[in-house]
Amino acid sequence: MRFIFSDHNRGTQIQRIREGAESFREDRRSDLANFQMHEVFDEMLCHLGDHFLGYWRDEVAILGLGGYGRKEMSPYSDIDLMFLRIEDAPEGLYRGIRSILYLLWDSRIEFGHSVRTIPECRQEGDNDLAVLTSLLDIRLVWGSDRLFRQLLIQVKNLVNEADPFELYFKIESEILKSSSKFGQTIYLLEPHLKEGPGSLRYIQLITWLGKLIFGCSSLEDLAIAGVCDQKAVEEVRAGMAFLAELRAGLHFLAGRRDDRLKFDAQSQLANQMGFQDTPGRRGVESFMREYYRHASHLDFFGRRVRAKARLFLRQKPSSDTKRLRLDNNFFIGAGGVNHYYHYRFGHDPNELLLAFRKIADTGCDLDIRLVDLIRSKLDLISHDFLHAGDANLIFLD
Repeated sequence: MRFIFSDHNRGTQIQRIREGAESFREDRRSDLANFQMHEVFDEMLCHLGDHFLGYWRDEVAILGLGGYGRKEMSPYSDIDLMFLRIEDAPEGLYRGIRSILYLLWDSRIEFGHSVRTIPECRQEGDNDLAVLTSLLDIRLVWGSDRLFRQLLIQVKNLVNEADPFELYFKIESEILKSSSKFGQTIYLLEPHLKEGPGSLRYIQLITWLGKLIFGCSSLEDLAIAGVCDQKAVEEVRAGMAFLAELRAGLHFLAGRRDDRLKFDAQSQLANQMGFQDTPGRRGVESFMREYYRHASHLDFFGRRVRAKARLFLRQKPSSDTKRLRLDNNFFIGAGGVNHYYHYRFGHDPNELLLAFRKIADTGCDLDIRLVDLIRSKLDLISHDFLHAGDANLIFLD
């Protein structure tokens, strides 16, 4: 990439960009777990920026957005770019931007782009959730650090001024829209790695929800804020790493962007990732079992954060009139079936089963706070408990 412009022939320049991207992929193909595609595009865009926009370096910035901004690119992911310019930019700056775009197009680099000023970013972010969330992941690739920092300040102001209820409902709408299109469950025979429940985009929407509602800039901050525990964050990080490795392998198998884990790819990826046949189970079955385990962690984590966001945003009940009493211990509140006395829940291990009995009786889900309580009390399910008469009667009734 260092010698893109050592030859003035445009065809040679295009060939060097294509070969640079392809050789970068091939050099890192053997280490899917640590694959990072953003590095080659960073180097490429820095050379293009110096060549075509170097004269106006203080008046424009090339920013990475989305997966490119987060440095979470798969081998054939497209790149999302924004050219942040000053107002009343000179015509030469526009010509430089067009030259970069034409060269990328001719080199068959898949990308999306926008050219905006800071006020335009504010206006678009205020009107469109997709623009606002993309601004949450911006990263300076080349150009004016001053412009970039000014934009960061405006993005922070935009988030602070936004209606949290509106932001929540917009993100919830995106989650439901993705689920309706790609499946309502993680247990699909040919799951989609990027979209739908338990996917990479799903957990990214949850991360944005944490930023916009709780002010947490990372998953680790959600644990510090008490929205979840550290173990859940570790499970999510492991799940994201597994899906990212899986997606990279899928891209290489297809030789293009492909995020659907089809039957014919499952056995090949299982073998590549070291899942071997055993007397009791085929390697591909162990592989899919591992996928479903990670996807279930991501899906449950998202459900938990969404429920905590709803509880955070709703008004605090003024009295018991908003609770439907079920018995001396359980009630139905705004979040679902809950327990009156969290501090003593589990003193009687049968309460763990009774909570699920209330779901069957009422058709309501468990309040996320009660779910967390149950997960913390799972050690109560001992051999003696499983064979106790009372517990079995509750289960069979």
